[in-house]
Amino acid sequence: MALTETTMQEILSGYAARRQQHETERDLRVAEIYRQIPEVAAIDEEIRSFGLNAIKGYLQSGHDAAKSLSELRSRYEHLTARKQALLRSNGFAPDAMEIHYTCPICKDTGYVDYEKCSCLKQRIVQAAYDHSGLPNNLKKENRQAFDPAIFSDEPYQNEALTPRQNILNNLKVVEDAVAQISAGGCRNLLFTGTAGTGKSFLSSVMANELLSLGKTVLYVGSYDLCAFFDQEHFGERARKAPSALSAEAIEACDLLIIDDLGAEFRTSLSYTSLFHLINQRLQNEQSTVLSTNWWIPELKELYDERFVSRILGGYTIVRFFGLDLRVTKAIAGNSSNR
Repeated sequence: MALTETTMQEILSGYAARRQQHETERDLRVAEIYRQIPEVAAIDEEIRSFGLNAIKGYLQSGHDAAKSLSELRSRYEHLTARKQALLRSNGFAPDAMEIHYTCPICKDTGYVDYEKCSCLKQRIVQAAYDHSGLPNNLKKENRQAFDPAIFSDEPYQNEALTPRQNILNNLKVVEDAVAQISAGGCRNLLFTGTAGTGKSFLSSVMANELLSLGKTVLYVGSYDLCAFFDQEHFGERARKAPSALSAEAIEACDLLIIDDLGAEFRTSLSYTSLFHLINQRLQNEQSTVLSTNWWIPELKELYDERFVSRILGGYTIVRFFGLDLRVTKAIAGNSSNR
């Protein structure tokens, strides 16, 4: 999973801070127990001296190691039993003097036998969601939320398929892309069609499915992305870009979703940077989804031939059409309130 190095450092620093906190809490509990029950402090002091006592016992027993170890084991068992009895009788839990880890499996290190603990894997998935850029309303859009019935099954203009048949075909393309990317492959899609025909929904389905599988996804509008390019070059003089964006995140994510392509405010710098990003991800075999309300002929008017040619040569075109679902829902809602 290609979380940025900065994000992984933040996660592991969080683990270190958590361990330190739990150790401090343990030390405070131990200090309070020693204050209330001095005998427990004396027991621990004796247990800590067992190494030296083992050597003394060995020498005094005429080098009879078995006898020396047996005596020490018996003494240790007696002391620990006495210690537990003292803790219980004074209202302390049996493990009051131990570190209470958030994850007892890895003891808040994040790793077990050099492998990522399940808690760290889950934290990485959560970090991927947090840094995905997905709007909150789109984080709920997944395969289970998909309802093809909201798409008309009536013929639409001169299209060979109905909008419902088309969206089901598009869903299959998205599912195949998710399977390919989750297996380590690369898939680039161009979602093209008018507003309200399911592009954002299927982008979100794709993003959420991959995030749940432990992949990193960055969802960004083309306007914000171009603002970021300008800000990287011009600094404070440029338009403000979302603070979560970084070159590292843009370059490292397993799937980059650029929404609303064609709506950005382009400068010569941001235009060149956008082309470079798309071209670089193609060359590096990193998956990208471009979503636009424009059809291909209109894109050719917005961008130069080299830009559009690079997209057409490296992306699978996924067409969306039909009535604007946002408008039809609003009309239906107003009708039901009359």
